[in-house]
Amino acid sequence: MSRVTLWRSVVLASMTLLSLVACDITTAPGRPTPTSTPIPTAPKKSIVFCADETGSYPERTYFRPAVNKMADWIEKLVQPAQDGTLIYIRWINFNSYSDQSQALAPIEIPAIEPYPAALTPLPSPQPFRPDQRATATIGTQQTKTAYDDTRKRVDNGVSQTRLDIHQKVAGLRQLPYRSLGPSDIWGCPQRATELFQAVKGAKYLVIASDMEIVGPQQRVEVHLDGVKVIVIDYKCDSAFECSSKTKYWNTELGKAGAASVTFYSPDQTTAIDQLFS
Repeated sequence: MSRVTLWRSVVLASMTLLSLVACDITTAPGRPTPTSTPIPTAPKKSIVFCADETGSYPERTYFRPAVNKMADWIEKLVQPAQDGTLIYIRWINFNSYSDQSQALAPIEIPAIEPYPAALTPLPSPQPFRPDQRATATIGTQQTKTAYDDTRKRVDNGVSQTRLDIHQKVAGLRQLPYRSLGPSDIWGCPQRATELFQAVKGAKYLVIASDMEIVGPQQRVEVHLDGVKVIVIDYKCDSAFECSSKTKYWNTELGKAGAASVTFYSPDQTTAIDQLFS
């Protein structure tokens, strides 16, 4: 091979290599701004809580522990990534349907946005492209700042809401027990029917009671479609009584459309960290 031919081959090979490198530089991906995957939020919740203040449901051993446990659960609902909760607080007494059986003004937990998704490291820019490196550095700093600002905003919202709800549930913890009998148990789900009527999202009817029907019952048309009914601190003194009452309420509330009916004894209630998960 002549020197000219050899020189031409070397030049051609060098040009080909440079072309490939240039192509790689041109097509190498830059440092795009990271995009966070949206974090789903928990759906809005509506809760009706009825606490039995009749003589058959003693204050110290049943009513007060149930009320305090409910207050604990409400406070723990204040978390990021949730669409808000509205809680109605009512008594069970001789006329549980009555306006006078509204024990407190409704407690509302506002919606709180989710934390931003964790930042994902991006590919390093090509070392021979200082313009890419500069752009990547600026983009990363901007993204990190936006991420930190969002976390701070969420944290501030959670802290302020927790303080507000803590003050509001103080009224629930101090809810009077007036020992007003007899027991209009049905007045509670009857009123809940109306409160849930225009509500979307998750629905809970929580009852603290012995579920013992005594006296006139305010029952017309109870509709609990999709509602989770939960009886907490369930007072039940004998095997026959428990079996009879539990079967009755499971059947009747099921006919009213309840999505589920669950009974928790005092010990079981105490062990539940969060009822509305």
